[in-house]
Amino acid sequence: MSPRLMVGESEEIMNEYYLVISTFYDNGRVKAVMHTESHGKRPENHSQETEDYDVYYDWFDKYEDALKFKNDCFKA
Repeated sequence: MSPRLMVGESEEIMNEYYLVISTFYDNGRVKAVMHTESHGKRPENHSQETEDYDVYYDWFDKYEDALKFKNDCFKA
């Protein structure tokens, strides 16, 4: 049973999206992992820079696209 909606609320359809988190270290090391998450709409891609590495958060609609992107990270 789903929870009741309050006045003015609408039921949001949740879709499955694929997140690839890739980390590129200054010493040349690369790490990439993939997660599946449900959201009403695809989140925005973003990145974060630190002193020793850069992290990228890339979202995909299709598993195959996310997997290819993840594998390509190691070819950089």
